[in-house]
Amino acid sequence: MAFTKKFDDNSTEQGFEFVFYCDISSEPVRTKFIESKAGNKAEKTRVIGKGISLGGGFLKSFGVGIPGVSQSDVGKDADKAGSLADELSKKFGKMSPQWHKEHDEAFEFTQNDAKQSFNQCPICNRWACSHCWDGQKKLCNEDAKKVIICPKCHQPGGTGKFCNNCGAPLTLKCSKCGAEYAEDKKFCGECGAALS
Repeated sequence: MAFTKKFDDNSTEQGFEFVFYCDISSEPVRTKFIESKAGNKAEKTRVIGKGISLGGGFLKSFGVGIPGVSQSDVGKDADKAGSLADELSKKFGKMSPQWHKEHDEAFEFTQNDAKQSFNQCPICNRWACSHCWDGQKKLCNEDAKKVIICPKCHQPGGTGKFCNNCGAPLTLKCSKCGAEYAEDKKFCGECGAALS
């Protein structure tokens, strides 16, 4: 399971790559490509097998003899090599257990690395990219709009009348007329006095 709600697995036999998406804006974070040792071993085996098969077939088609080896033996050996290459291709083409083990390790490693590009909102538990994150309130932008910063402890105090952290009242009052105002206001809505 990925830490974000949406992710893509772009892994191939040659290696592993994942894309994790912001839970709010779907902004993608692509991980670095990690080469598969098992996949590369399978590819090399296929190339060598195909080379042997092609080389034997080439010699056979032109009637070129090899000292001490009959024409029919060359053809049989080439066919055996071709069959071996095809067998190995099928075996590794379906991803070996070693490849699956590497895949799981790569997924865990890249997921931990990708988490550095996201922040988890403590209110909604969604993972937010830097564009969807309010660094001052340490919340996703959507929840940050609802939460007041406590004037006493300077932490996100919640959405009620009292701070969730220290219990101080979250309602602010104008020093001139006593009207309550929200933390993000600069001037009193009742008397127009500057709020500090």
